[in-house]
Amino acid sequence: METLEALVEQAYELFADYPATFPLNVCDCGGCMPREMQHSYLSIPLREWSEAMMRVYQSSAIVIVGEAADGIAEFKHFLPRIAQGIIRLEDTAITTEMAWYRAHFSQRECWLPAEIDWAKRFARAWFAHLLHHGCHPLSENLTGFLCMFQHAELDMIPELLQLWTQHSMQPTAIDEFVAILEELPDGGNAAAWDESCLCYLPEYGYRNEEFAAVMNGWLLAPETRQAFLQALAHYLPRNVPDEYNAEKWQRAYARLSSEHVK
Repeated sequence: METLEALVEQAYELFADYPATFPLNVCDCGGCMPREMQHSYLSIPLREWSEAMMRVYQSSAIVIVGEAADGIAEFKHFLPRIAQGIIRLEDTAITTEMAWYRAHFSQRECWLPAEIDWAKRFARAWFAHLLHHGCHPLSENLTGFLCMFQHAELDMIPELLQLWTQHSMQPTAIDEFVAILEELPDGGNAAAWDESCLCYLPEYGYRNEEFAAVMNGWLLAPETRQAFLQALAHYLPRNVPDEYNAEKWQRAYARLSSEHVK
C-alpha cells in the first residue's frame, strides 16, 4: 500500500491547477475570515499554510448552494493541505466528520476519474493506518473517519468496513469494535448512531440512514462478530495491551460468545 506521505505529494501535483481566488467561499460576517486576512493568506504558498491558518479557513468555509462546482474547485485547491493536515494529526476542522464535507464526490461531473481514484486510495491508506495506530487526537473513534468519507459522498464505507474486519487482530481495531458493542450492540437508526457519540450525523449529512444501515449490516453480520470473537479470544484473559480496558474486552467477548452458542 502507498505511503500517506506519497499520497499527499500526489495530491499536490494532481490538484495544482486549481487556484484559490479572492474572495474565498467563506463566511462573510467580517469576523470569521475578513477580506484583509484572505488577501494575506492567499499570498502564502499553500504548502506553507500553518495549522492555525488552515483552522481559520476550514472553520470559515461554506458550502455554495446552487453553485457546487465553484465550491468544489476551491475545495480541490485546499485538499492537498487538508490531507497533509490529517496525516500530521493537525486540528484544523470543526469536527473530523466534516473535514471533507465540501467535496461532493457524488457530483462526478465536477471530478476527474484520477481525482476520485486518488481520494479512494487516500481513504484506504488512512483507514488502514488508523486500524494499526489509533485515532487520537483527531477523533475519538474510527466511525468519525467513516463519517468523514460518508459526508464527502465518496461511496466506499462497505469497503472500509471490510478492511476493518480484515484487520480484526489489531488491538486498535478490536477496541474500536468493542466501543460500538458497548454503545449500540444491536445497531440503530441514524439518530441512534448520532446520539451514541460514535459519530456525527447532522440533518444535512449525506444519506445518514443509508450510512446507519451499512454500519448495522456490518456490525450484525455473523462473519464480523466471529472475526472479533476470535480476535478477543486471542488476547483474553491476560494478553490485552495495557492501554486498553480489559474489562470492556471481556464484556464484549462474553456477549459474542453467548451469541455464538445460540
